[in-house]
Amino acid sequence: MKNLFLREENGKIKSQILNYAEHVNPISGEKKVYTREEIGKMSSNEFAAKEKEIMIQMKFIGIPTEQEVKISKAQDYENDPTMEYVWITQFTAGTCDRCADLNGTRYKSLEDVEELPPLHNRCACEVIKTVEA
Repeated sequence: MKNLFLREENGKIKSQILNYAEHVNPISGEKKVYTREEIGKMSSNEFAAKEKEIMIQMKFIGIPTEQEVKISKAQDYENDPTMEYVWITQFTAGTCDRCADLNGTRYKSLEDVEELPPLHNRCACEVIKTVEA
C-alpha cells in the first residue's frame, strides 16, 4: 500500500493506516476522499472542476486506491492499541512556524492536542487518526 503514512521509530520505519473517513478537504469542507480509480474515470471537465480539491488532498494524504480506502474503513481505530492521532500540516509558502513545527506530532488522544486546527484564519492543518499497519 503506497499511501500509508510512514514514521520513524527507534531507527525503523513503521507504516500506519490513515483514517481516510475523517479527512476533511479544506477546499470543499467535505469529508470526501478522491481515489485513483475515481480520478481515472473523470472526464477532463470533471477533473478541472475538482482539481483544486484533488491537489490539496494529494498534499495532505495522497491519492489512495479504492482498496486502501476500504482497508482504512475496516479498521477498528477506537479499539486498536496502536491508535494515535497525527498532526498533518499542508506546507505552502505561507505556512506559519507553529504549524510547521507541529507537523507529524503524535497524540494518544484528542485531549492531548493543546489546540485543534485551524490555528489561524489561513490554517489548512488537520489531525487524523492512524493505526499501525
